[in-house]
Amino acid sequence: MWKELQKSPSFFLLFKKECRYHIIITDYIKIWEIYYSEDTFLKCLKECNLGLEINTLELTENGTQMLLNPAECKSLNISHNESLLIVSMTRFYGYPLHLRIELNEGSHELFFQEVTQQLLKTVKDLKCSETKLRKLLTKKDEEIEEYKSLGGKIRYTALPPYDDETHMQTHTEYEKNFGEIEISNTILDRIVNVPRQSTNEIMSNSEKNIKQEPLSQEDISSNGTTRGSNDIKQEYIKNEITPIIPTRTKRKKMLNI
Repeated sequence: MWKELQKSPSFFLLFKKECRYHIIITDYIKIWEIYYSEDTFLKCLKECNLGLEINTLELTENGTQMLLNPAECKSLNISHNESLLIVSMTRFYGYPLHLRIELNEGSHELFFQEVTQQLLKTVKDLKCSETKLRKLLTKKDEEIEEYKSLGGKIRYTALPPYDDETHMQTHTEYEKNFGEIEISNTILDRIVNVPRQSTNEIMSNSEKNIKQEPLSQEDISSNGTTRGSNDIKQEYIKNEITPIIPTRTKRKKMLNI
């Protein structure tokens, strides 16, 4: 279920916990996502809360609750950095727990699958519900009038008879956007291929930004030796003397006069 992350400007969060943690955020214009394994999510929490000594299971559970109930967070900050959406949140559990995640901008297919398609399903469901209720109200009024015509008495009702025409003149958005068109199950049941993130994108950003450790003196020496031997070999090949084969010269014969 989508949860409101921020009112103004509006952002909504969807958290899925299956074989991996899938965090999706949208403003109904764009969509962003990030995947975490249990280990990378735990590592992210630890890096965001350096010095906090807490049971690993409790840390993961509290971090998950922050995503399931973002309204309970005491502070929230959302910013952009090119195609990244950066979200920082804090919630108190007797101690402040921080979480900072960087989400990548998602594809059009992801937006269709998680936002557009779900909204169309909701619209169709509400339209079907409204149609049934309109018919039911009309039928109930007809039954009441029939009851009265047979001599039945209704002491008091504060509700006036249902006026279907007035109702439809008040609520016109569906007619403006869809008219007589019924939302087809073809689009509601359509399955699209959502581009999956590569292994590098699935890793938490803290992992992606880890600096390369400096080489040890032994590595430098071995690399230097290897490069040196390569240079010597190349120099030897370049400077290798090609053997010169002497050409024979014909001797002139002396004439005896």
